[in-house]
Amino acid sequence: MTLLSTNRPFLFLITGQFVSSVGNNFYTLAIYWYVLAVTHSRFDVLVIGMTQTLPAVGSLFWGGLIDRFDRRLLMIVSDGGRFGVAAFLFGVTHWVAHPSIWLLGAMVLLLKSLGTLFGPSASAFLPTMIADDQIAAATGLFKAATGVASLIGVSVGGILMAVYGPPTLFALDSLTFVVSVLSIVLIRAVGPVMASSKRVSLRSAWKTGLRVLWGALWIRRFVVVAMMANLVLVPLEMVLPQWVQGPLRGTPTTLGWLNTAFLVGFIGGAVTVAWTRRWPVARVMGLAFFGMGALVLTFGQVTGAPWPYGVAGGIGVTIGWVESLVTAALLEAIPDALRGRALSTYSGLLNLMTPVGMGMTELVVVRWGIPVLFGAAGTLVMILSFLFLIPADQPTAEVLIQLADKGHPSMISS
Repeated sequence: MTLLSTNRPFLFLITGQFVSSVGNNFYTLAIYWYVLAVTHSRFDVLVIGMTQTLPAVGSLFWGGLIDRFDRRLLMIVSDGGRFGVAAFLFGVTHWVAHPSIWLLGAMVLLLKSLGTLFGPSASAFLPTMIADDQIAAATGLFKAATGVASLIGVSVGGILMAVYGPPTLFALDSLTFVVSVLSIVLIRAVGPVMASSKRVSLRSAWKTGLRVLWGALWIRRFVVVAMMANLVLVPLEMVLPQWVQGPLRGTPTTLGWLNTAFLVGFIGGAVTVAWTRRWPVARVMGLAFFGMGALVLTFGQVTGAPWPYGVAGGIGVTIGWVESLVTAALLEAIPDALRGRALSTYSGLLNLMTPVGMGMTELVVVRWGIPVLFGAAGTLVMILSFLFLIPADQPTAEVLIQLADKGHPSMISS
């Protein structure tokens, strides 16, 4: 918490992103509800869902922009653009009785595309305003703020949507981007806001990012673990309502409390991640990932209250640790000149895993049932945790720069 009281630029940034994250949760809560209520078509809901995943491909190429231009300016342009799109979305949904699903899809696509530019830009910008030994703490605070924003966004957003309707949530979402832009404008006199004035190829940006992420075993382990977590864990949210209605014999309130338990655990894990840095990061990651897998497996076996809530909270803690540690490890290891390309490629890879995981999840549930899904997901995560038993040294900045330039094979085991 010292960062918040002593570092004003960091305080401005995290405050703006907290408010913006609340708005993002308003939007997510409202968009599917609105489409289903207006069109009464599950196909249209699917169209919107698929549209939200498409920008993941584009995010692979943003790294060239992030490493070429002023990252602070890119963040302002991105959130300024999102303000305009969200405001237009409010206007369309408020004044047009039955807007075209393709118009809605186009706005969703643009909104998400701008978001995939903002995320890696903000991550690459963060280390310029803090000391190297504060990166883990700063990352944990950002993750915790996201968790708190989710709690507020879902609970308050549900009430607002019931009283005023989805368009109001779109309007509020647009206003949160104004707060974000103002918070970034207030950030002055921090470190360099761009990696280099040299021209960076947009076309080859994702290739450079892949070489950096995949060329050194120390980094590759973190990336593989994060990708697999998105593949097998994120889609579990899709089947949680079925699990609550079935074996848990629960109600919507049960589902709400399970999500709350998870988010509280996630916030706790993210806030305490700096405390875990007293031990080697690979050891903590291995234990956290193994614990996460064991808890997911257990969640599919316990059906009597209050155990599911405790297990959900435990899963939240481990995910809070893992997400914060992976992000901090990448920021600490990757030199500033390569962060934009590496982080945008990393973000794109994670996002691409989610729709693949959703398809696999549906296949497993239809064929073998939800308990098998939880068991298989938990077992796979536990097996992947053993990757951190493989000895590997953190690569130097010089090694990563050589990998980015040439992908030299002699560097692969570094």
